[in-house]
Amino acid sequence: MRIPIAAGNWKMHLGPQEAARFAAALRGPLTDLRGVDVVVFPPFLSIPSVSQSLQGSTIQLGAQNCADQAFGAYTGEVAA
Repeated sequence: MRIPIAAGNWKMHLGPQEAARFAAALRGPLTDLRGVDVVVFPPFLSIPSVSQSLQGSTIQLGAQNCADQAFGAYTGEVAA
């Protein structure tokens, strides 16, 4: 049996401090989900702060790839 995955990224928005606050806000509503793996994909530079915010939760952390843009809604990208 496959477990459903709920995954989301916030593209190239939110710096490390804002991303950490956002991840902390997700902990309550998403940590208690049963029967689904939850994964978030913050911008690359925010991975350490988000990782710290999610420590001890069941929310998993992923990474995005690289784009040549400075900012914006580029799905799965992080600014070089």
